[in-house]
Amino acid sequence: MSQSLDSLCNELRTKDETIKILEDKLYDRDELLRDNDFLRVQLKLMEQKFDRFTMDYSKKLEENRQHEHEYVEQIQSLMDEIERIKRDLVLEEYRKQEAERKVRYYDEKTKTEQNLNKKFQQDILQLKQELKSIHMKYDSLQIEMLAMHEANNNDISLIPTKDTNDEWTKKRAIDHENVGEY
Repeated sequence: MSQSLDSLCNELRTKDETIKILEDKLYDRDELLRDNDFLRVQLKLMEQKFDRFTMDYSKKLEENRQHEHEYVEQIQSLMDEIERIKRDLVLEEYRKQEAERKVRYYDEKTKTEQNLNKKFQQDILQLKQELKSIHMKYDSLQIEMLAMHEANNNDISLIPTKDTNDEWTKKRAIDHENVGEY
């Protein structure tokens, strides 16, 4: 009986151990279920966060697309403005060159006119001097003619005769030609 008691004790011990193992497993199972529930809650929270992040990302992506479109339009507008400014610059450069060409033309024209004006002034000055000389010669001839006229009035014998008249007319014609040369 002792053997049977031993056997029963062994069996009971084995059953106790099995029960303890089963209880441990049951406890482990409950703990696993709690852990599983906790993990499910965590998963739901993570899914919600992920959904929020996905929505935020989509919104930001859409905003970036809109901004990108605006930036592309602004860049195109600025590029158009740059092209317009380049055209204006080329046009201004052409206008500047044209103005410089006109300035050079008018400078040359002014210098030419100034040179002509100096020449005309020199010619006028020379003509005035020649006119003054002619006036002086004219005045001296007038004085000489007055003197001759007075001499004629004082001395009737100085009246030229027919023979001397031709000589006197020729001499007078020669004197008039010489006066014109001065």
